[in-house]
Amino acid sequence: MIEFKQANEFERGIIYKLLCKSYAELLKAKPDYAEKYKANWKKADDDTLDYSDSIGRCVPISTLNDEPIGFISWDPRRIPNEGEVGQNCIVPSHRGKGYGKLQI
Repeated sequence: MIEFKQANEFERGIIYKLLCKSYAELLKAKPDYAEKYKANWKKADDDTLDYSDSIGRCVPISTLNDEPIGFISWDPRRIPNEGEVGQNCIVPSHRGKGYGKLQI
């Protein structure tokens, strides 16, 4: 069963690692943009863990048998009318199983 854990329960770099796995094909297809993407993902990882009481609370990590398989990021500032999803990331080996829908 999929479980959701707080990002600060993992080592720094978890968001970056999941994004690199998830978008590996994109990085190969767009090598000119790879460093820009990776820099943005590292910043997202740092922000999530540096501000675990604010941003970090909006980036739960999805695990299956204690293995991180993805995460979702969202912005709650417009609740209760709406919420904005930033990322809905599931690593390729676990796609097509409904985990992305569960995250949302």
